[in-house]
This record gives sequence, structure tokens and C-alpha cells, in this order.
Amino acid sequence: RDLLIAICGNAGNALEEIWARQLGVWLYLPGVVHDSNVASLFEEGRQLAARRRSAAEQKTHFPPGKGESV
Repeated sequence: RDLLIAICGNAGNALEEIWARQLGVWLYLPGVVHDSNVASLFEEGRQLAARRRSAAEQKTHFPPGKGESV
């Protein structure tokens, strides 16, 4: 629940991408090799996870108002 999954795969391998999507990956990177600079993508993922965590915490501290659904 608190994880973001990124997978580097083989370019042009549709079955591999389908497998990755079934896992629920946050980011699928076809054709990315081990020496590529993807640090900025992982930093973006870390920031997204922090925003989601913060939003979830706020939701538990502030119950929905009248007429709002959970």
C-alpha cells in the first residue's frame, strides 16, 4: 500500500509490460538500461508517496462534513 513499483523492461515486449501492469507498477520503463539516470524519476515517486501519505493522514484527522462521502 505504501510502495511504488518501477520496472525497467525490454523494449517491444508486450507480454512483459502486461505482466508489469498486472503487478500494479507505478512506472514501467521499456528499454531503460542499468546505466540510465532515473534518479529523478525515483525522487518524483518518493514525493508522490509523501503527498499520498499526507493526504491520507489529513483525511483521518478531518472527518467528512455533512453530505460528503467517505
